[in-house]
Amino acid sequence: MPKRKAEHSGWTYRKQQKIPINLGDKEENYSEDDQISQLPDAILISILSLLGIREAARTCVLSKRWVSLWKQITCLNFDDIDALSKLQKKRKRVKTTSSYNWVNQVLQLHQGLSLDEFQIHSSSPDSSPSSSEIDNWIEFAMWRRVQGLEIDLEAGRRSRFSSPSYTFPDKPFRSPFGISCIKSLKHLSLSFVNITGELVEHFLSYCELLEHLCVSCSDQ
Repeated sequence: MPKRKAEHSGWTYRKQQKIPINLGDKEENYSEDDQISQLPDAILISILSLLGIREAARTCVLSKRWVSLWKQITCLNFDDIDALSKLQKKRKRVKTTSSYNWVNQVLQLHQGLSLDEFQIHSSSPDSSPSSSEIDNWIEFAMWRRVQGLEIDLEAGRRSRFSSPSYTFPDKPFRSPFGISCIKSLKHLSLSFVNITGELVEHFLSYCELLEHLCVSCSDQ
């Protein structure tokens, strides 16, 4: 029987006959037309960065070559973290110390040295992450010299009667190391996040590459 061919994003490849189960003990076994797996890591990581985090993580089962590639993606976009956290908690059927452990796990596994984008969207006022968790997430992104940072803690309601309960951290970004990290920032968008005018001026002074700044629904 002739081998089946499929077209995907301009690349032609043949379906693998066997998929090794124990990836750690098997050698790589690419088919002769599997040109995608033969691309350099940098290109594969760029491709994976265009996917959602969950979709990128699923590629780890393809072969040993793909196991850690998703951990180096340069775009971490956590859309509607409340819904995904509730789904994870429901599946496990156990009470966890944090509903957002899956976000923390992704950040712990991440091996990239820099980030192009980091987005947090939380739409539920009744199940929002703690301030300390958000602080850690923002610092994680900043320490990796993120170019685009977007924090939206009320994406689902957009009500003018809602008051933000989270305040953007100040001290971490005033130290010499913190200042060196924020210099890569090109895009900063904060919604339902309190931030002082003084800190905004601080970003404007030190973020020489900043092209877009948007602050909405801030009490300060």
